[in-house]
Amino acid sequence: MMNFSGRSFDPTQPLPFDPSRSGYGNAVYKAQNRSQMAKLDFVLVHDAEDAAKAGAVIGNYNADPTRVLDARLTNQSAVVAVTTAGAFNFTAGVNTVTLTCNQLPYNTFWRATGTSAFHTSLMRVKASDTGQLDNSFTIKRETMFGYSATQTIVISNFIDPDQNQSNIVDIPTSLVMDAESGIYIDIESGVTFTISMFIDEFIKPASKDALTGA
Repeated sequence: MMNFSGRSFDPTQPLPFDPSRSGYGNAVYKAQNRSQMAKLDFVLVHDAEDAAKAGAVIGNYNADPTRVLDARLTNQSAVVAVTTAGAFNFTAGVNTVTLTCNQLPYNTFWRATGTSAFHTSLMRVKASDTGQLDNSFTIKRETMFGYSATQTIVISNFIDPDQNQSNIVDIPTSLVMDAESGIYIDIESGVTFTISMFIDEFIKPASKDALTGA
């Protein structure tokens, strides 16, 4: 369960219909200000079996979960295992990156992106080692019609030299997390890296798919 302005919010349940978005889906919640946004913390932990970086993907429900990494990241394919607690373990060679979500089992969010869209206009990243902030991450979108697009986020570009906390960076960027989008990232050995997404809009698609009729 998440919370919008003190109200419980279950991403698996429908929300009130907003006719202004009827072309996209049949339900939407749109935060009017920062206090109404839902915050999701995605925590990635590299087990440091050796000094190599290891990769993981947040979202991208439509991707093959056993083959989500390739040469764009670690030059290794990762085998993904889901734990009983709903975490994802991305294992490539001897290294494993564990992905969890603080507010709900990560597997619950991942499945929700298969049927819903989550929009954020702000991400906050935090690293246990500031060296992780020298890395970038990639937002990738692939559709069933062959369209593909990527956007690279260079974390260091958003570091404020006057900020007090050197291991936390705010990244104002518009991002939709759904079945066709994912965040691809490499984690330095032994590092814990947290990406906090401030969800300002949630869209539940129409019950009857416009293409398949299902």
